[in-house]
Amino acid sequence: EGIKLTLAETSRVLQKGGILCASFRADNIQNLINDTFFSRNLGAPAKKSKLLSDIDEQFHKINLKKKEVIELLEECGFTILDYEQIDNMPLLYKFSMLRTKSHREFNEQTGRKQGYLMNWLGRSITAILKVCFPSQFFNLHVVICQKK
Repeated sequence: EGIKLTLAETSRVLQKGGILCASFRADNIQNLINDTFFSRNLGAPAKKSKLLSDIDEQFHKINLKKKEVIELLEECGFTILDYEQIDNMPLLYKFSMLRTKSHREFNEQTGRKQGYLMNWLGRSITAILKVCFPSQFFNLHVVICQKK
């Protein structure tokens, strides 16, 4: 319901014909594995207040299917212009043995700046997973839409 209210307010304040780029967590096996077995931060967890932890947990754990994303946006007055499945950090990057040598020790700043670089084995396994299960091995829906 919070997402729907946010999108409705975004639509309200956006001019007719205005463009919105939005991303949503995918409801698929990759995010299920991430949420079940891995923390979101491979480094030391940051200390947060109870309130911030609760807000963060609620916000970051809403996973949607493609159909749900499109229905939400259309219901809030948007026309979909483009849709992409994005993998901002490949699932297998979480295993140091599948990263390039320069990325063996996890450093979020390096990963974001250079991209999450994997060795040939990590890239190969990731490619196979994406070909065999294209709707399951990505973590974000990215949508560009326009206010009707």
